[in-house]
Amino acid sequence: MMKITSIMFKKANRQQEKLPGVIAIANIEIENAIVIRDVLFGKYPDDNDKYFLRFPRRKSQIGFYLVAYCVSKEIHEQVIAQVIDAWQRIDTNEFEQEGKTVVDMT
Repeated sequence: MMKITSIMFKKANRQQEKLPGVIAIANIEIENAIVIRDVLFGKYPDDNDKYFLRFPRRKSQIGFYLVAYCVSKEIHEQVIAQVIDAWQRIDTNEFEQEGKTVVDMT
């Protein structure tokens, strides 16, 4: 079972990234293991209806890092759907001013 409890979005400040985006940090519980998620999230410049998520390929200090290619496609798709749902619910004015925002998913 997978449950996302909250997602924080903050502006990506990575010079090496070619695509604009934000960092999505989601607290995800998978069978009682808490997972901290750090993905690059945004829209493709040429297609406003298409989102991208890029998952890091490294272990976290927490011990268990959910990586796209190490979990089932079903869980991966659930994460993407919930991150996009949360992104569509944020107050864009607040996000632009503060540079970050948190969405409670409980």
